[in-house]
Amino acid sequence: MSSFIPMMVIGAAILAALFLAIWLISRNYIKVSPNEAAVFSGRKRKLPDGLTVGYRLVRGGASLRIPLLEKVEYLSLNVFTIPLEIRRAYTLKGVPVSVKAVANVKIKSDNLSLQAAAERFLSRSQQEVQQIIFQTLEGHLRSILGTLTVEEINNDRQSFAQKLTSEAAVDLERMGIGVDVLTIQEISDEEGYLDALGKQRTAEVKRDAQIGESEALRDSKIKASIAMQEGEKVKLESEAVIAESQRSMEVRKAQYQAEIERERGSAEQARPLSSAKARQAVVRGNPHRQSPHAGADRRAGTGDSPQGERTRSDRRQTGQRAAHRANPAGRSRAAGGRAGG
Repeated sequence: MSSFIPMMVIGAAILAALFLAIWLISRNYIKVSPNEAAVFSGRKRKLPDGLTVGYRLVRGGASLRIPLLEKVEYLSLNVFTIPLEIRRAYTLKGVPVSVKAVANVKIKSDNLSLQAAAERFLSRSQQEVQQIIFQTLEGHLRSILGTLTVEEINNDRQSFAQKLTSEAAVDLERMGIGVDVLTIQEISDEEGYLDALGKQRTAEVKRDAQIGESEALRDSKIKASIAMQEGEKVKLESEAVIAESQRSMEVRKAQYQAEIERERGSAEQARPLSSAKARQAVVRGNPHRQSPHAGADRRAGTGDSPQGERTRSDRRQTGQRAAHRANPAGRSRAAGGRAGG
């Protein structure tokens, strides 16, 4: 019995020590979320580049803090918004403008950026961090506005935002800060410069619209005229083709008619000859058959009619005159004989 009590005491002490160890471990086992980084400071350690520092970084995991030797502080890796509002910043040509912008920034999660942010922002509140980033962006914004005209700023806000981001990124990266998005929300001025530009642009747009409408109407009329000319040309060509076809048809008809007339004339000319040949063939076939005009011809030749007698007298006189012309000596002898008788 006397030995059982010390064993119970020892067992209780062991259990107490075990519970104490578990409690200490649970109290000092630090779990780190993905959106934050834990900085364990208090013990020296050597970095991969050979630099010795008095802290270590844990991001998105867990680590055991050594009690009494280390303390833990946190850096938020969440995105936070920096509102930028710059009033009466002078541009390249001396026109004062006001700019409203919004920048979404965060502490970058690589080791170098975490080390830089830990050295600058550890133990600072989020408002203090935002104020530091705001002042940095404001200085770069005013600097960039002094190198651009109002037209360049207003016409290409995206390029303006990109230029601001690239200019400020160098300084922000030294603090471990990265810019996710920077947007220009509004550009205004108190002198009415932008309103004047807007009116000028509106007038130019209206003028260009009127010119475009006039040019479109002119082009439409030109195209309509060209189409009409083409239509008339096609019409005239069609009429010329039709006229040529009609002329060719008339020529062929005239040629056909001339051929018909020639054939008809040839037939008319050949008809008397055919009739004569037919009569001759009939006469040859019947020699005793005489023409009704044969008796009349013979009577005219023999002098049975007064007309025939006159014809024979004329023939004798004509023969005598011809003989006298041929023999003038005979005419002289005849005259002498008639005188002597």
